[in-house]
Amino acid sequence: MAIYVYQDNRGDIPFTTWYKKIREKDPSIYRKVNSVLKQMEAQTLPLTRPTVKRMILRLPYRHLYKIRLGKYRLMFLAQDGDYTLMHAFRKTTQKTPDKEIHKVDREIKHLQKLALTSQLLD
Repeated sequence: MAIYVYQDNRGDIPFTTWYKKIREKDPSIYRKVNSVLKQMEAQTLPLTRPTVKRMILRLPYRHLYKIRLGKYRLMFLAQDGDYTLMHAFRKTTQKTPDKEIHKVDREIKHLQKLALTSQLLD
């Protein structure tokens, strides 16, 4: 059981960038994120509504979730006790914006490509 953070092909880490900004901009959300990370680490984060929502209806990845953090949402993968933090965004509409859906889709495809490459090199 581990928490991983997505890194894109340029070396940028979207979650870390957002996490640093939120620490300065919104300390209450920062504390909430820390609480969620502790729950992930302790394997006590409930993957159920209303706080956590599975994203199966918008994308074909059964391990993709988003978590509500006030006006922000954090997209992550949860599988076999491991978590991969993808990226977070500010939610301004009731429906998750298509831009964010496409972004996480690209990120997951990038991860799948890396995993396939890694398997081929083993």
